[in-house]
Amino acid sequence: MPTLEDVYEVTPDSSDEHQIQWGQATTVHGAWFYVYGTRAKGNELSRELYVARVSSGDPRNRSRWGFWSGHHWQPTPDHATPVIGADPGVSQTRSVHFDDGHYVVTSKRGGDLGDFVYTWDSPEPTGPWTAQQALEAPAGFDTGHYQYAPLADPEKGRPLFAEVTAP
Repeated sequence: MPTLEDVYEVTPDSSDEHQIQWGQATTVHGAWFYVYGTRAKGNELSRELYVARVSSGDPRNRSRWGFWSGHHWQPTPDHATPVIGADPGVSQTRSVHFDDGHYVVTSKRGGDLGDFVYTWDSPEPTGPWTAQQALEAPAGFDTGHYQYAPLADPEKGRPLFAEVTAP
């Protein structure tokens, strides 16, 4: 089980509701610390997925981060491009891990209120991604039984999700 050693701000506070929220999922592979973030697009509930990387020896040094432009790593977050687009997109809660030669994203497809947990896998941290339906997890509007917050079990890589029953 991971042990919390420290906490630090990854995405500065901003009133911009469409900024990229970095740090909602991270993974380390080789010499790199990969930081994934999402951004809401318009009024959609689904989100775009972005990736940045930094040396695993110095992840706090934001001046050393590289952001994926769609073709190469570059130093400007404003030039980052999504690695998974908003249509159908991912949810705000997701996890990323490296398993058996592939990066694996676990999230609800179509946003937090989607009805299925998916995994996306790629041999590269930037994609291209292959989506696969993993678990049914209905949003629950008709039943009051909400299923959300999909994450992968850190030891087994299997998708999990939280369930809440509305009062």
